[in-house]
Amino acid sequence: MKFITNLFLQSGNHNRAAVLSFWERPALRGTLPLFALLIFFAQLPARSWADSVISIPGGAVQVTGTVPLRAVVSSNNSTAIVNVQVLDGSTQIGLYGGNGTPSIDIRGVFTLSAGSHTLTVKGTDTGNNIYTASTTFTVAANGSVTQSPAQDSQNPSPVSWQATCTANAAQTITAMNLYLDFNPTEIGSYSGTQNSLTESASWNSTVIPDGPHSLTTNCWDGTGQVYQSSIDFTVGTAFPGAPGNAVSLNLDNPASGWKDCPGCSGTAGGDAAHSDTYPAFPPAWPTIDNDSRGFSITASTGGTFQGFLWFTNFSNSGTQFANGFPVNWIYDYYVNVSNPLVPDYALEFDGNQTSGAPAGKGWALGTECNYGANPLAGHPIVWRFWNVSSWNNTYNAGGALSCPLQSYGHWYHVQMYFTLDTGAFNYTVHNVRVTDTTTNSVVQDSTAAFTFGGTLTTGHGNGIDIQEDGNNNNTFPVTYDKINVIRW
Repeated sequence: MKFITNLFLQSGNHNRAAVLSFWERPALRGTLPLFALLIFFAQLPARSWADSVISIPGGAVQVTGTVPLRAVVSSNNSTAIVNVQVLDGSTQIGLYGGNGTPSIDIRGVFTLSAGSHTLTVKGTDTGNNIYTASTTFTVAANGSVTQSPAQDSQNPSPVSWQATCTANAAQTITAMNLYLDFNPTEIGSYSGTQNSLTESASWNSTVIPDGPHSLTTNCWDGTGQVYQSSIDFTVGTAFPGAPGNAVSLNLDNPASGWKDCPGCSGTAGGDAAHSDTYPAFPPAWPTIDNDSRGFSITASTGGTFQGFLWFTNFSNSGTQFANGFPVNWIYDYYVNVSNPLVPDYALEFDGNQTSGAPAGKGWALGTECNYGANPLAGHPIVWRFWNVSSWNNTYNAGGALSCPLQSYGHWYHVQMYFTLDTGAFNYTVHNVRVTDTTTNSVVQDSTAAFTFGGTLTTGHGNGIDIQEDGNNNNTFPVTYDKINVIRW
């Protein structure tokens, strides 16, 4: 059964109705899930329900752990959406930039305290018209939990799924349904007679094909309460995993801290005015889990090409920075690049290692997303890698490797895998994988192996640095989250 609840949508100085529709699965009949459909109209035209976009969390559901959100905002009269705010009550917890089109599909995962919450999605178009819709739900310690596949994981086919639903006290889980990509027709349906129900299944490529997907698990108890969880994942070539003896460091807020490095950027114009913000909270910064770190060039620099570098040393090196180790590195981080994304701009993320190198030398596992500050024809946006003493513009003469970090306000999950050859004193890039988590799509998946040379070091030692470079009269804020470096 379907029922409609009217909200209000502001367009300029006029209030117009928006629609929040729920699919309800009665406790004793039917198979439709309870989802919130957040539909954004500047008016109520005659549109079919097929045009609706399903969004979660659903109204009145009980969510366990992190809270997933998906919503589509569409503007009036084909004007472009400028930005979308996500509010928990009156507190902004997410901010997404527009993509230059009248519609944007946003996704996010938020850590919220236990209790009742109202999430409001508020979009603004170029005419300053505002489009809003809300959903109210509960965060609780028990409910629906998806054990596999893991959030943001890459999985071979067939996909193994497992979830557990635990009802509130003295209640019984009566049904569990599994939905793929927000389709209201379930791909799995189970029944229960106990307080807790665990189910598992394996789905081959005819049901879950290669590519990015979402799985949502809904459960019902005898009172009709809905318990919900949802994860995003990808089916296809998996990014290589690290062995059990690998050292994994989260560098959002490392013990040694991030430090300024005056004069380290090497740019002709010298150091730019800059800042380093932790934790980086909305509304000034986007965030995934309220543990983001923001780096920015804070002042206009005219026509001078300037930059700045921040670094952190590895404070818990252990024994793996000895006798030539580590020889394997994985970068794994999330990045949100704000305005301007103009030519003559570069976003750099580097690893540095001296262990195993000849005296006075080291490896700079240098990477950068280069926004046109390169000599290639047409000045494309490409990944570049440091090679002995300069940036390699053509991926070891094998052709340019495009950098997809191009949409303002999107979160990108960047993964890169490197190996070191301590005998030849060089390093090889084996995998470059980038997922646009805002659109749940894989936008770069290169497995071509290219080798670059080690370089002289200037005292960076063993650690990570982040650098921003830019020309023209602009400032450059960038947010990182879940900055992980894995080595063995």
